[in-house]
Amino acid sequence: IIDPVRKLPAAFFGGHMILKGDGFEIRPLTACKLDAAVQVYRQSNEGTRRDPQQRISGQNVLEDMTLSRQDGGIFCGIYDQEDELAGVLDFVPANFAGRSDNACIRSLKIAAPYRNRGLGGRAIDRLEEELRKDIHLKYLWACFPENCSTWQEFAARHGFRQAGKVERSQIESFVEVTWVKNLT
Repeated sequence: IIDPVRKLPAAFFGGHMILKGDGFEIRPLTACKLDAAVQVYRQSNEGTRRDPQQRISGQNVLEDMTLSRQDGGIFCGIYDQEDELAGVLDFVPANFAGRSDNACIRSLKIAAPYRNRGLGGRAIDRLEEELRKDIHLKYLWACFPENCSTWQEFAARHGFRQAGKVERSQIESFVEVTWVKNLT
């Protein structure tokens, strides 16, 4: 089902988005999981959007949540079968950088106990499956670090390619987008 006003798949409107995957669930992060989100951030060793070297606090996570909303994003938790927060996934489902055919994965952070078990990849695959229901989307951008071999391998495994300077210059956003994938 597509929302006729926002042109988004039904899973992304109404404030009750839940994407179920094999052994996990993606849904908006709430304040009751803020402490767990801080731990995910700390374990990811990536810091925050504004300052990657910053010591993480609940305030930093709240700021990222606010920045996500301002950019049209949905700031989600990735929960395991016991409802424990296993990761954070921040994405813009459509109209990224003012372009109706663009979506973006702004951030993916996986807690240490869940790393190297395929959870991040399965979460990205499940999100992409839902995004593809929007027939207007053509591109999925991602803000994976471009200078990290682990992220490079992850991005390539999931069909992303490094965007060229010209492509990146056409995207006006405060987040650094470095990877892109064609959804058509």
